[in-house]
Amino acid sequence: MSPPASAHHPRLALPWRVGFVFVAVTAALIVITPAARSPFGVAADEYHRGAHALRALLTAVVLCGIAVLACRWLDRRPLAQLGIAGGGAVRMALVGAAMWLLPALLATVGCVALGWVRIDLLHSPAALLLLVATQVVLVFLLEALPEELVFRGYLFVNLAERLRRWGTILAQAALFAAWGVLVGSVDDPMRLAIFLGFGVGLGYLRALTGTIWAGVGLHVAFQTVAQLLSGTQAPAFSVTGFSVLTFLALGVVPFGVGLPILERLLRSRPAWLPGAAASAPSR
Repeated sequence: MSPPASAHHPRLALPWRVGFVFVAVTAALIVITPAARSPFGVAADEYHRGAHALRALLTAVVLCGIAVLACRWLDRRPLAQLGIAGGGAVRMALVGAAMWLLPALLATVGCVALGWVRIDLLHSPAALLLLVATQVVLVFLLEALPEELVFRGYLFVNLAERLRRWGTILAQAALFAAWGVLVGSVDDPMRLAIFLGFGVGLGYLRALTGTIWAGVGLHVAFQTVAQLLSGTQAPAFSVTGFSVLTFLALGVVPFGVGLPILERLLRSRPAWLPGAAASAPSR
């Protein structure tokens, strides 16, 4: 069993540790984004699959490295407390993905049946399968793994030293949204609201399961489907009524239905941090 969070002896005070990691991952992504485009001669407003793949690889290595080094060197904390311990990582990732995918699929079918949305396939089934598999890998490396390890892993467990459950969830979501603004992923109020809501949902899932892996699975499922449907990176479908689809089928329904169902299934698991803060209030 991992020692309690209070047993570690960090080199820096909590605000400095949180601030250092937040600034480091922000600066890293700001540098990585143009650096990944440079070898391919890609302009900032162009999309290139090779640049995307290089950016994903660099982001995964650098951001995950920052979180791991900060945990071990700054915090002097076992890596297990980042929420990566246990042998059920794949199972929990599949649970997180299914929790979002199943209600999202049902809601999408409903939107299409009611005539609110129309979706046309742009590729053969074989080509679509290859595209989906490639996109899953890119999302895992570029977004799901590094973002969950940093925000729902390192920052979450540090914020939990001072804050209660919902305080921790909201604080990491606010940092996640601010990070999105600083790295250029958020450029309008609607996108900011999406980042905040997504951060809250993923933080709640982290508190609920005590691991980052369910959030990684949900993150992969959500981003892959959203990117394939939007056509901004890998056009797979032609979608009419995309705003309705995004709001209902990709947002309100899966998060409003999936999270409560998962909470009911996991009601027997009282700990909201892995091996840490076992005695902390849960509200």
